[in-house]
Amino acid sequence: MNNSENELELERELHESPIIYQWEIIRCDFGNTLRWVISIGVPFLGYSFLLLLIQDMDAVPVFFLLV
Repeated sequence: MNNSENELELERELHESPIIYQWEIIRCDFGNTLRWVISIGVPFLGYSFLLLLIQDMDAVPVFFLLV
């Protein structure tokens, strides 16, 4: 038995075996958009807040390089 025949045999056994456990995936379409907004927005708001605290604007590029 070569590798491809073995794979076909395993696949056939898999489809014939009884289902022990299964689940249903419920997708929310706005979930990915919300994740993107949070992942981009939270650091941006944090940096914006810190930039308000920095009085010396010459330190801003150095700050961004360090963080």
